[in-house]
Amino acid sequence: MTSGTPSPAWPSKPPRTLGPSPPPATAPANDLGPVSLSAGPCSAPLTFVDGLHGWMTVPTGGTTSEILATSNGGVSWNPQLSVPFWVGTLDFVDVDDGWALAGPSETPAPEAGGLLRTTDGGATWAAAGQPGQPLVCIDFVSPAAGFGLTEAGGLVTTGDGGMTWSPLSVGASLAVEAVCFGDPSQGWAVAGTTIGAPVGIYGTADGGAAWNLEYTAPWLGSFAPASLAITCAGPAVWVMVPLGVGAGNEYTEYVRTSDGGAQWTPSPSPTPTGEDVDDMDGPVAIVGGGTVLIASAGGPAPPVLETVAGGGSISAPIRFPVPSGVPYEGDGDSAAGMSFVDPLHGWVLISAWLGSDPAATADLAASQGTILTGGGGGFLDALYATTDGGQTWSLQATYTYDIPTPSASTS
Repeated sequence: MTSGTPSPAWPSKPPRTLGPSPPPATAPANDLGPVSLSAGPCSAPLTFVDGLHGWMTVPTGGTTSEILATSNGGVSWNPQLSVPFWVGTLDFVDVDDGWALAGPSETPAPEAGGLLRTTDGGATWAAAGQPGQPLVCIDFVSPAAGFGLTEAGGLVTTGDGGMTWSPLSVGASLAVEAVCFGDPSQGWAVAGTTIGAPVGIYGTADGGAAWNLEYTAPWLGSFAPASLAITCAGPAVWVMVPLGVGAGNEYTEYVRTSDGGAQWTPSPSPTPTGEDVDDMDGPVAIVGGGTVLIASAGGPAPPVLETVAGGGSISAPIRFPVPSGVPYEGDGDSAAGMSFVDPLHGWVLISAWLGSDPAATADLAASQGTILTGGGGGFLDALYATTDGGQTWSLQATYTYDIPTPSASTS
């Protein structure tokens, strides 16, 4: 068992409301209760624990970021913590207990963030422990119990809120690529031996002490995967497997189970109108009754949302709105995070590259009341809410920031 040495808590930020003022939005009339409907994947910059309380993390520059919180369903957001590194993952299990994990920066960060912990809803944060290797994923199921992945593919567990960690083994010579636990006992992991070799989906019913291979196929891992992700809720599990890149497109496949892993099947086939969930490589939310919402990560147009009903029927894509005046360059927008607390109420965080067009950037800066400094390009994070299961979305908050282009080396 290894442990980290806690550092003094960072002071909380004085409350303030994001600006400029967003279009009117209506918070849910009543607290929907602690109904966290799906867990994972590991990288989650946005999380809600009920209809009122949520948190998100946004970059504020090349090596800085903020954690923000809402207590009115996302109508307004207050910065809680500003840090000199990028926080890429948030994981809350209730209105008080949460964790934040620093992620990679486009430029070297002045200091490492590691794992942070709060027990008062984000008012104060302190450093938690590290398991030796840096953590790249966290998945907590209670204020005390949680699981994590390390850079080397190690699976670790904690029983004291992340202060100390112990190793778990899925199998000899297996490196874990993704993990998701719905409760302290039942969980799933994707693991393999080497990049390019087929991976397997493993399940556990005893908190990770013993694992059983539940599904594998030759195409699982046939290409070097960029990332794998698991989303789980009760007996329903969806695993996203990247299949590689070709002709400028990234290809993905989903493997799913609705009976706790007894039977696994590939993602649904295209509908007669051509809808399909393959290549939808964004966040996934399991919202009850077998319904799954999948967002696309990005493309030359704004990302879209597709709904897969319990029987496998796929809805027509719904395109997310974007703030007016956002120019599209490169890969356009990306659905960075999505959180639903019931089949109707949810939020999505979209990150947009404003590009390097000085005129377009200046116009948007003027409309947002924000000055973007150019360099590597301006970026905008936009948070949207839905009260009808994703059929319509309302803009709630925007954040603009700039990442400078790293200086070219000279010979």
